[in-house]
Amino acid sequence: MTANCVSKSILRAALDEFFRAHASLVGKDLFYFPSYEFVTNLFGSPFQEDNRHLNSYVTGTIMSFFAESYCALGDVRPRIAGSLARVVGSLEQAIQLADGGHAVTPEAEAHLRIRELEGKLAELEQVCAERAGVIEELDQAARERLGMIELLQKVADERLAGMQELTAIAEQRLALIHSLEQK
Repeated sequence: MTANCVSKSILRAALDEFFRAHASLVGKDLFYFPSYEFVTNLFGSPFQEDNRHLNSYVTGTIMSFFAESYCALGDVRPRIAGSLARVVGSLEQAIQLADGGHAVTPEAEAHLRIRELEGKLAELEQVCAERAGVIEELDQAARERLGMIELLQKVADERLAGMQELTAIAEQRLALIHSLEQK
């Protein structure tokens, strides 16, 4: 048995105990909303790449089911017993219930996933553009430093040539001094 099944079983057992302790409120004030069952039964790939978090279209669809069953025009209203019965049934019933862009069909899931990926692509393109700007700035700074290094090398080469010329003159004079001393 997977950890997911065990944890779900524990939650369901605790919920059952709670409902038994408050039996007079069940169906009037207390209701079970089957969001877990929606995730596991209605969607082909409900999780993000990390396999822990739900995709936004899954949560949006489940929240729309919840709002349709419990809310009217943003205001909380009393829930009508059995109003989720049409959702809890088969996948076909859930697909019939879905309207206005709620993703429960594979085509709608794919379309919303494409929109999610396009959003991520736009974010990544923005990051790439920012990084390209930084790279361009670094390249410009590197070129400026290289220009400075080349200028310093030119000055160093000129000074080396001057030092070599002075060394040659000094060697000639030293040779002249040695020749004068020998006479």
